[in-house]
Amino acid sequence: MKSDEILKWLHQARNMIVKQQDLELHGIATARVRAWEDVSRLEFQISPFITTEQIAKDLVRLHVVKAPEPIVDHAILNVERKWIVNDLPNHELLDVIAHGYKFFQNLLSDVHKQMGFDIESCKEQYNPKHENSFIPCMSVTRDDRSANIKLNNQELFPKVEFDDFTEESKTPQFQDKVKRYSEIIPALPRSVDNLFEFVKIINERAKQMLVLDGGHATIFILCYPSGSYNSLGMRTETLGGQSASGFCW
Repeated sequence: MKSDEILKWLHQARNMIVKQQDLELHGIATARVRAWEDVSRLEFQISPFITTEQIAKDLVRLHVVKAPEPIVDHAILNVERKWIVNDLPNHELLDVIAHGYKFFQNLLSDVHKQMGFDIESCKEQYNPKHENSFIPCMSVTRDDRSANIKLNNQELFPKVEFDDFTEESKTPQFQDKVKRYSEIIPALPRSVDNLFEFVKIINERAKQMLVLDGGHATIFILCYPSGSYNSLGMRTETLGGQSASGFCW
């Protein structure tokens, strides 16, 4: 752990928070005006407690950013923000936390292997669905820290969230779909050995699901180095405040 800069910092930060004071944070925001490509770019420090959406709205409202007249109806403002700890300036804070989580997750898995135990025996207390990878809520990407707003009407683009169906899978409606889809051929493999062959299977199943239900949904499938995989649904918030979702099994 001492050779890992991030883990070493996490250990020191824990002692500081418990015994001394809160971490000293600052935020960095990058604003880009985009059409077919970036038109302009601005980077500045911002309070870590202001939401990304509010930063975007204020930049437009105060006319800090503008687009050339010919493209103003099609241009968007993209604002990406980062939370930075002053004594770890080269790493984004959420990525740092995810790095620590992944380390201890792998450590726990290795302990089970060294002791000759199957980690499945601890399933009630610890359910490792995301082997050798970040769990979805910790897979912080640029999109998760960003907001997009139309310059011509200050309308925010909807956010996207992912769902692993843990709760939804218990409902009768979900079980009914699982039963109907279980007869689709080819069947889903137990593990992914060849990613391209796996994609062919998924596409063939998707076509048959379309015939069965007369509709479609956007889904994501996370494939791990171990060969395991996990289906994720996509939930978007529409402009009217309603949510739309889809799933695949």
